[in-house]
Amino acid sequence: MFNIIKLNAKDNIAVAPMNIPLGSMINSDLNAQNEIPFGHKISLVDIKKDELIYKYGQIIGIATNDIKKRIACTFTQYYVS
Repeated sequence: MFNIIKLNAKDNIAVAPMNIPLGSMINSDLNAQNEIPFGHKISLVDIKKDELIYKYGQIIGIATNDIKKRIACTFTQYYVS
């Protein structure tokens, strides 16, 4: 299994502290639906367009489109608030 960094219960994304290959198990509830490069974010839940993005318990942006659970998040999928 691979590790991710989630520091707050509010977080709806986590950070990959290493490269995570496509299809890899992250934990019992989560597997990577695409390759997640080191330092990139992965969605922990389905995030709807215009919902807030939380990282480390803080709002870091707003979704510009729907983001599916287990997908790597990029800056094109949300804008910084």
